[in-house]
Amino acid sequence: MDSITTNQLWASNLLRLSAVLIAVAYFVSPMDTHFEFVMVGAIISMVITIALAYFVRKGYEAAKWILLALLTINLTFSVLGARELLKFGRVYAVISQSINLVQIVALILLFLPAKKNTPTDLSEDAD
Repeated sequence: MDSITTNQLWASNLLRLSAVLIAVAYFVSPMDTHFEFVMVGAIISMVITIALAYFVRKGYEAAKWILLALLTINLTFSVLGARELLKFGRVYAVISQSINLVQIVALILLFLPAKKNTPTDLSEDAD
């Protein structure tokens, strides 16, 4: 739980964005089938995503590994069920895949090495 890097800040913000996209996907999904199931799934997904964003922002290294495990499971089912997503509408499918893309970018940022800004680094940049 060291000081937070720029990549962690960006990853946390991207995870928050994906939580918002989960809410948007819920509202554009067709409400005629399995309404309660979809609502509970969306709420659980949002809570997990917001919790991961919080832990990333706090500097917990385990958060990136948890995100990697959850994203691997999610991508497996997304790839296998890509045609099924289109049955819910193109907008829903695009938003669902956008959520995956945003989370992949956040995960990549978490695994990229980033140097921390120190006061000496900031003074060198000013020159």
